[in-house]
Amino acid sequence: MSDPAQTPLVSFVVPLYNTGASLTKLLDAFRSLPIKGGWELVLVNDASPDGTGEKVRGMIDSLPCRVVLVDMARNFGEHAAVLEGFRHTTGRFVINLDDDLQNPISEALKILAYMQTHDCDVVYTFYGEKKHHWFRNFGSWATNLCASLLLDKPKDLYLSSFRGHRSELIRRIINYTGPYPYIDGLILGATNRIERLQVEHAERAEGESGYTLRKLVRLWMNMFFNFSIM
Repeated sequence: MSDPAQTPLVSFVVPLYNTGASLTKLLDAFRSLPIKGGWELVLVNDASPDGTGEKVRGMIDSLPCRVVLVDMARNFGEHAAVLEGFRHTTGRFVINLDDDLQNPISEALKILAYMQTHDCDVVYTFYGEKKHHWFRNFGSWATNLCASLLLDKPKDLYLSSFRGHRSELIRRIINYTGPYPYIDGLILGATNRIERLQVEHAERAEGESGYTLRKLVRLWMNMFFNFSIM
């Protein structure tokens, strides 16, 4: 962890898993952000077996911001990694984005600008055109359908992992201590002050998605047994 200079305006939380060749591109995208009020970067290595944790340690010192690297002891999954990253944020706003660069940093700045001018706790993004593989698109559709049925999610709300949060909401949801966290379930249980914002979606820079049918089924079961209103 680098030395903090002051409380930043925004914290970016990025879970890392087998980030590999795209790690350099990811960090380079953060090197010259025009954010008045400062920012910090929280990286969470979810026990990547490809050496991402070792590689990122030698790269973060050159970043012009406060950087926190959380190294998970084993692979706990995306939601647990993100929740742990949230616990290390200090910014007034917290933006969560994936490590595959399909969410451009310029679009993250759009989320920040929107939250500064609107009275909401969280902003979920949605895409005019998604550049995911068809299987991930199917998984997202099925997951959103399950969330509508089990969590009473508004039907017009797309549960994207690319979203912005106020720190007050973050402080509430990090109190969760259960073994199987589900970030969207925690958010939907904590606030109704939710808004949507359309953003651009880019092609994946490197590698392949880690989505599998087994992971999707586990996620749906987690919704049903741990977060369902039924």
